[in-house]
Amino acid sequence: MSPRPAVALPLVSVLTVNSGGDVNASDGVLTLREAILIANGGTAAQGLNRALSASEMAQLSGCTFSGGLITGGCGAGLPDTIKYSLSITRTILNNTLPALNDDGTAILPTNTIELDFLAASGPATSAFSVFGDDIEIANLLIINLDSLLEGIALYGRRASIHDNVIGTRLGVAGCGTDNIKSRGDRGITIFAQVTSAADANYIFSNTIGCMLRDGIRLLGTDYTRIGVNKQGGAAGNRIGVSKSDEMPVPNGHSGIFIATTSNASGTVPVRYSLIANNTIAGNGGSGILAQGDGSSDPASVSMNTIAGNAIGYLPGQQGLLGNQGYGIRLTNGSYLNRIGGSAAIDANVITANISDGVRIDNSTNNGVMGNFIGSNGILTGSAGNHGYGVSIYGGQDNVIGGYPFLGLNVAGNGIGSNWLGGVLIDNSASNTVIDNDIGWVAGNGRANLGAGIRIRNGSGNLIGSYNGSNEGNRLYFNWDGGVIVDAAQGNTVLSNHVIFNAGPGIMLTGGAAQNTIGGPGLANIISQNSGDGILLMDVLDNTVHFNNIYYSGRHGVSLINGSTRNVVTSTVVMSNTLDGISADSISSTNVWSHLFARGNGGLGIDTNTTGDLGNDINVAPLFIGHTEYLGLATYITGKASPTLSGPFPTTTLIEVYALEAPADPTGYGEGFHYLGSTVTDASGEWQISVAGHHICVTAFQTRKVSGLAGTTTTSGEFALNRCVGTWLPAIRR
Repeated sequence: MSPRPAVALPLVSVLTVNSGGDVNASDGVLTLREAILIANGGTAAQGLNRALSASEMAQLSGCTFSGGLITGGCGAGLPDTIKYSLSITRTILNNTLPALNDDGTAILPTNTIELDFLAASGPATSAFSVFGDDIEIANLLIINLDSLLEGIALYGRRASIHDNVIGTRLGVAGCGTDNIKSRGDRGITIFAQVTSAADANYIFSNTIGCMLRDGIRLLGTDYTRIGVNKQGGAAGNRIGVSKSDEMPVPNGHSGIFIATTSNASGTVPVRYSLIANNTIAGNGGSGILAQGDGSSDPASVSMNTIAGNAIGYLPGQQGLLGNQGYGIRLTNGSYLNRIGGSAAIDANVITANISDGVRIDNSTNNGVMGNFIGSNGILTGSAGNHGYGVSIYGGQDNVIGGYPFLGLNVAGNGIGSNWLGGVLIDNSASNTVIDNDIGWVAGNGRANLGAGIRIRNGSGNLIGSYNGSNEGNRLYFNWDGGVIVDAAQGNTVLSNHVIFNAGPGIMLTGGAAQNTIGGPGLANIISQNSGDGILLMDVLDNTVHFNNIYYSGRHGVSLINGSTRNVVTSTVVMSNTLDGISADSISSTNVWSHLFARGNGGLGIDTNTTGDLGNDINVAPLFIGHTEYLGLATYITGKASPTLSGPFPTTTLIEVYALEAPADPTGYGEGFHYLGSTVTDASGEWQISVAGHHICVTAFQTRKVSGLAGTTTTSGEFALNRCVGTWLPAIRR
């Protein structure tokens, strides 16, 4: 069998620049300008528009000539590589460079070449305008751009822009005359209309600093890859910091700016891009700013991924260099973008930024997942963002934490050491905060200096999980408490561990209404907080049920400042420093039932209180008259408010509890085991039999009154204990 014939590979011409000048003239050297013109169109009118000298032809390998004119092998339509002679390290430009139009051209010097545009003039708006496809530009140091110029403007597809330094020199901090004399507008702008991932442009391993505005800008372009190479490997850019020494070279605005744009056909979105593995620090605006068209749909900034970046953090030094705005901001209808991801390498470290770590405003369906925001466990408490860790303003249906998102099961965030608090949801609806460590990061206490989570003027938000307690948030050590719901309605707080916070575990305030704290099988574990376990202050119509509240520094549940029509049920209030449940004298018509109260420092229930430390006993007319064990049941009788019919019917429900030793020293019991309930008669008499032998029992009444203004329901305090004492089984005759 004869061997298969070899497949001829396309030849690539090499154009070697051997001059640091900037002319197009028939002389003995080849300049960068001449090499670009040759790549674009050879010696024809669209290229040099002249014949070559013998010395110039000597710098062009792979080309064919006739009479000094290129006849083939290089130029338009053929792949060309522009290199530099090793003796040349710098080019001083007299004018901006011609646009690079030839597909497949590479500007690829072996060593870094400095391109100085200080004296350059010309109509172009960028040092390089790249219109060709499959362009590669590497190993250039582009400095001293005019204030209207950007380093590279990319309109083509499948480009590879890497290992360049734009706007600054390496090894020098700051943007003064020791580094550069003129600051350009932006480092790299991508305008390319890309329709598939196969046509993606790659921007990696560049250093971009000292631009007047943004380091990198994406305008109306899809599928861009920033920080990964064409093999998918991590190859991050340094934006605002120089390469390996991580010196500050701040860009004036954002490190990376992403925005929709418009053309004759309408809005052009930015979609499916990946921003990963970059160090973005010290910039004058946000680290990453994504600005949609206001639509919050796929026509906006949508379906982009931001993962594995250090934003405000210097990974080499394990140090801090915050951006002067937000770490990451999604705004104006950004939609279905993901910050972080499901793998450890997807975690962004977002810290030391002057405002919030992540800000989402007027945007929907975005995910913030698996990141370290304010601390990564290594960073200490002073390292956090100067605002909130994460904030949502005017946004809805966003997810913060571990939740299935875009087909991924992703982990929650570690949110700690932030100056204003962990998470803020302001004037926003239907967002989810789930499975985050807030104030506790990578096994270390990293207190946020405000509340762990604050909802302000929001509705329908979920804090925790509907699926089980192991998916709730873990809120530890936060300075203003675990969760604060302020002037917000219809929010749900489930399955969280709220422990060791300074202040209340959970607080509802400012007229908050119709919120739900806890649920069947979805208890919040609220323990060892410095303030009340749950504090209801000037709120109404909220439900607190199925929670476990232990070892609070004050009350288990406290209702103050006129809190009304709230319900506390099926909740454990145990071993709190003061009362189990406390309601002040102006908080009325609140209801509780099915409690588990034991070992609290004050009363089990204390209503109409005049001070935290006083046990204001207000149980009249409720008392337990007789308790007797007969057969296999305990019989209990007593007297309370009557149940009345008529135009304003009144019902008095008695809930009866067994005490668990030791009994409360006040004698006014703490009901640990709910035994059952009954209703009084028209004289207020009541009786009940419950299975088993119960040595000591107590009870409280709940009075429901229907009147012209509607129905009011109010629960009272535990009655004085009644104990059987020594007993013998009764024998009925």
